[in-house]
Amino acid sequence: MSDTGMPTSSGWLLKAQNHLRSAEALSRTQPPLGENACFHVYHAVTASLRAFLFLHNITISTEKNLAKIHAYAKHVDSSLSRYDMIVELVDPYKDYVDTIDTDRSVSHPEMQEAITNARQVVRFVTGIAEQRG
Repeated sequence: MSDTGMPTSSGWLLKAQNHLRSAEALSRTQPPLGENACFHVYHAVTASLRAFLFLHNITISTEKNLAKIHAYAKHVDSSLSRYDMIVELVDPYKDYVDTIDTDRSVSHPEMQEAITNARQVVRFVTGIAEQRG
């Protein structure tokens, strides 16, 4: 935590890694809990992009919308546009635990793709953080 009480880039990355681990564990249950996994993927990507922005001295402490956070990050580094698909895939799951939507489901391949892409986002931002020491 910083002096302001807000997580630092390492704090955001720790949150991202924990959400990613949760998504991976949920994907291995029988049957896989895809919607729950995508909820954690959403938060893993959100926390990673918050860390990315923090590393670039941009703090968006009140923004919770992944699409907007992703857009801010793409203004800093356009290569992040390669993750547009994951944002579109997991956005419906941002508030999954607060809703009951029986029409919403995710296929196993979609869930695996979301987890794979989230892992790439986390690694990408972790690499930047490590370079900056």
